[in-house]
Amino acid sequence: MKISEVKGFHFKMETGLKTIGANPVRIDSTPVVVVKISTDEGIEGYCANIYITSGKILANYVEEVLAPALIGQDPFQIGRLDEELAILTHKNRPGTSMIRANGIVNIALWDIMGKALNRPVAHLLGFYTDKVKAYASTAEWKEPEALAEDALRYAEMGFKAMKVRGGRPNREDDIRVVAAIRKAIGSRMELWVDANRSYTRERAFWQARAFAEYNIRSIEEPLNPEDIEGYADLCKKSPIPISAGENLMTLMQWRNMLQRGAIDIMQPWPTQCGGISGLRKLCGLAEAFNLEIEPHASLMIAESIQVMCTTPQCSYVMWSVAQTRVREALFEENLDPVDGYFWLPDKPGLGVTIKPKFLKNDL
Repeated sequence: MKISEVKGFHFKMETGLKTIGANPVRIDSTPVVVVKISTDEGIEGYCANIYITSGKILANYVEEVLAPALIGQDPFQIGRLDEELAILTHKNRPGTSMIRANGIVNIALWDIMGKALNRPVAHLLGFYTDKVKAYASTAEWKEPEALAEDALRYAEMGFKAMKVRGGRPNREDDIRVVAAIRKAIGSRMELWVDANRSYTRERAFWQARAFAEYNIRSIEEPLNPEDIEGYADLCKKSPIPISAGENLMTLMQWRNMLQRGAIDIMQPWPTQCGGISGLRKLCGLAEAFNLEIEPHASLMIAESIQVMCTTPQCSYVMWSVAQTRVREALFEENLDPVDGYFWLPDKPGLGVTIKPKFLKNDL
């Protein structure tokens, strides 16, 4: 089997949202990238994801730079292809879009392998379980009462946990939100706060102490991801765990954070950490450092489910409320959790089918 064609598609889709947290950019629509890798035996692999920045840049990079290096290659040789694409990307002075492109290609290659062997990807990796817990991740800033109503709805849907966006200009307002939610749901769900890199070191310590009263599971990404010293200090002093990692892209970045004790809960973003291969390596690091690993949301979700079903270190996989409308429009399958769990798809590969009408640009 050989790779015969590599295509990158980009377009915008409606989200039904206005803004996410403190981000002033309207997100009523979002760029989506789909990568399709075809083989000479008719088997195709796919990956799709959302990018706040231009999807056109990533799609073009896949077709113009990565495709020539992939065509004619054996898609089963994922390890060698990963290395060759990494070298190629390094020569082009890698930016975020280039690293994400490599991750997307990796995921599509695993999709091909699973389909060729007629098994889910998790079976190829050696699966540990057939389900993982899901948490509902909200993004919009709302009044505390409105978020409390959302929490009750998610609890009724079977979710075991919920995440809310923090970082409001008035630090007391973040406290009011978690207080209202905890009052509404009691101990029915775990709750944590995504600060989205908005806190200073001082505020992060203050918020951690204040959140502790409400049994918060963790604060996600309170500081700039480059502030390793700040994270290490916060992890030592905070009364609640600190989660981070969606902006880490290499194993060495992860190694540096973990060796400094700068993360309590690992939250990699699959397309930014090397795809399925990179995510599996991070599961090994999670076991080595005895940490939990809970992937950040990707649009497909499937790659996270496939890998997280292979490790005992995973407690949750993120279900992004903000991406619901896009997922429903883009995929044939219903990717929503059932009774608070993601179940391992029984279809071969990733178990996700992109609707044919989206395999073209600028819809």
